[in-house]
Amino acid sequence: AGAPQSGCPVDHGGGGAASGGASATTRQGGEKGFVRAAARSAGADAHGDGAAECPVDHSGGAGGGKAVAYNVYSQPIDPRNAMPSPNQAPSAGQTVPLTTHRVKSSIPKGGADGTWDYPSPQMFFNALRRKGKGEDVSEDAVPAIVAIHNNMNERAWRELLKWEGMHPDTAGTARLLRFRGRPDELSPKARLKALLGYGEPFDRHDWVVVRGDGTELRYVIDYYYDDAASDKDEIPGLHSNDAVRSISMDVRPACDSVGAVVDRLRRLPTRVAESISKARAAPPATVAPTEVVSVEEAVGANPKEFTPLQRVQAKCAARHAELAACEGEAACAQASLALDVCVAGVVCPDKATAFISALESGADAEKAYEAVGDCIASFRDKNGDL
Repeated sequence: AGAPQSGCPVDHGGGGAASGGASATTRQGGEKGFVRAAARSAGADAHGDGAAECPVDHSGGAGGGKAVAYNVYSQPIDPRNAMPSPNQAPSAGQTVPLTTHRVKSSIPKGGADGTWDYPSPQMFFNALRRKGKGEDVSEDAVPAIVAIHNNMNERAWRELLKWEGMHPDTAGTARLLRFRGRPDELSPKARLKALLGYGEPFDRHDWVVVRGDGTELRYVIDYYYDDAASDKDEIPGLHSNDAVRSISMDVRPACDSVGAVVDRLRRLPTRVAESISKARAAPPATVAPTEVVSVEEAVGANPKEFTPLQRVQAKCAARHAELAACEGEAACAQASLALDVCVAGVVCPDKATAFISALESGADAEKAYEAVGDCIASFRDKNGDL
């Protein structure tokens, strides 16, 4: 067989914002951003070829469920087949003993009975050594690495169940059937969010669940890292909600069916409001304060005296300054898009809302953005250049 196409439900080694050169360490070691370092190291085991190499047990168990079970390659397997025993023996040169205890997850297996099992710290360390990355990882740090991965899996599953709860007939019946790591593939939503200034996710995973009625549904999970929040990170318990504040995730059903699109549209009101608020929140201007014209300086203190052009200039001054000061094609493209969204939010808020809605739902965002561009062009024809 070729290289595995699947990995653990949280492969933090996929690169992007979370990748860094620091070696893994515990928080007690005092290194800032220990979660990022631990995540980077733990990701090395996620694409191996054995059941012991991922934070979930890919063996499918021996439950003999009626549904089809899958292995790490996303190939159907017979769940009754005996699988090789996981490697729990200490690695050569290992100086610190690691526990072989495996924690059971709360994530039900698809095609088999029971829930997925997480690897023991010893299994994780052995996998890192086999991949040639264990030399950079202290044995003392491995329990923290495992704890982070386990916690991320549980958080992702809870977010997924919120979507599943929208279907009372099958709520509570979802089981994780198979999954695939896609760290190098940005989803359309992630790509557009990056242009809006959110930054790229450091990893992506697709999880496929099977409901009690046999329906299979794919979910997309994007993982984001916030270095500014890393100082507040703690080694998490299995079900901690906010111990790892530097890692967030965007979980949503993939737009593979009409039903999935409808689900995303049903949750749009609050999600769109949040997205628009973030898109319009301008960071400090990158030019001198005297170059940014305030509302009062533009037309006085009475908003009724604003011309349409002055309203736009006052509202979007910081975004305009960012565009004027940007360097590099990517940065300027991001600044241009952010300015367009800001302008549209003033002169044609319905078009801005439609664009953000398309961004959130996975619909035709390019078409919605064209409508934003047409609106801005019409505004310029009537009121002059911005």
